[in-house]
Formats: sequence, C-alpha cells, structure tokens
Amino acid sequence: MVLESTYGGRHHTKDSSLEERLVETIKEACIKNPGRLIIPAFSIGRTQALVFSLNKIFSNGLLPRVQIFVDSPMANFATDIYRKHHHLVNDEAQDFYKTQGDEFDFEALSYITDKKESATISNYHEPCIIISSAGMLEGGRIQDHLFHNIQNYYCTILFIGYCAPGTLGNRLLRGDPIVRLRGRDLMVYATIKQTDLLSGHGDHSDLMDIVKTQDTDKLKKIFLVHGERKSMDSLQSAISELNHNCVIAVRGTRYIL
Repeated sequence: MVLESTYGGRHHTKDSSLEERLVETIKEACIKNPGRLIIPAFSIGRTQALVFSLNKIFSNGLLPRVQIFVDSPMANFATDIYRKHHHLVNDEAQDFYKTQGDEFDFEALSYITDKKESATISNYHEPCIIISSAGMLEGGRIQDHLFHNIQNYYCTILFIGYCAPGTLGNRLLRGDPIVRLRGRDLMVYATIKQTDLLSGHGDHSDLMDIVKTQDTDKLKKIFLVHGERKSMDSLQSAISELNHNCVIAVRGTRYIL
C-alpha cells in the first residue's frame, strides 16, 4: 500500500461545521468590520464546495448579502463541468438544485473572466469575499489580490487547505511578519486565519481506518508518502503498533516488491 500522510498525527476540527466557521469569519471580516475576506482555494473541487457552502449560508438568510468574486479561470471552467455532469454531484447538492436551483450561482456572486476585470476588484471598496487560486499562494491571480491587500488592516485571509513548507501560504500561516511578493518585502497587516473543515485529505483517524480495513494476510508493506517528516513519523509509529511493516518512502530510492 502507498499511503499519503499529510495529516498524520493530527485530527480535523470537529467542534463546528464548515458553514458555522464561514458565518463566523464573514461576520467578523465583512460585516462587523467592513473589510474584505480573501480565500485562497484550489480551482477544482475546493472552489466548488466553497461556493456551494456560501450559497447555503446566504440563501438561508444566515448573513446579509456580501459581494463575492470567484477569480480563477480554471475554477470557472471546472464549475461548468460540474454543471454539465450534475448527476454526479453528491445527494445534498442534487437536492439543493431541485428545490433552490443552481448551487453554483446566486445573487451577489460574480465569476471573473479576464485579467482586466480581475484588476478592477482592487477598486471595489465595499465589503466583499474574493475566492482565487492557487491555494498555497504559489502563483495564480491570488498573488495579485495579496499584493494589494497584505498590508490592509481591514483584510482577512482565510486558508481552507494545507500549505506545504516553503510556500508563501505556509510562511503566512507560521506568522512571518514580512513576506516577499513581486520583488518587494511587504509587512503583513492582514489577519491570517485557517480552517481544515474543507480539507481534501483524511486526518490521522481516517488514514488509520484505511489500514485497519485491509486484509492483514495480503498487506505485506505500507509505504508512506506525501507528508511532512513529523506527520510521517507519527503515522508510521501508529501503524507499526498494528504489526504492519511500514516504511517512509525516500525520494529517489528503488524498492523491490
């Protein structure tokens, strides 16, 4: 078995739902304080799930309307594919579609297409939510929005996914007071927040459940990949306690099966 280990030794938040977390964050960032909320999100899957959650929040009247911009050409393209193959989305999304319409389209939601239109968001001075890629801030239009807002006291940046070490997203999450962007060193005045409620990776319990459901007579060796060393060590220790042969795969090493 080749097993990812992103959240080895860590467990996802269980004390609130995604919608509750979003309501709390939007209320603080855009309503109580009339600012802007920037959410870096991967274009495929994560952005669509986020838009659907926002649709449920505003359709149910949990918050007053706030302008939302989705600024990612790839996300727009992917959303069209979701619509085309709507019969393949989950039951909750299908039920929403039957009763309330397109889960990826609602009042005050704008999909940004060209670069010129994207640039005009900087001149939008009302409270708003900007969803843009890439999720780890390594390229994409999100860097444009960061450049204009990282020093804005009325800006909140909400990370909804994992940021690997060495990425700009990781530097912000660890609390670096200055980051380099477009050849300039910029002070970080924006508020940095994070939630794992939209994570596409299973946590420690999920990964262990996968191992526990395997046939112990057939499973000869487990290779851990895709994780920080601390996470891999934690997961390897837990799996070894189940008497499985578990190794941390080393880049460039050839393994004979």
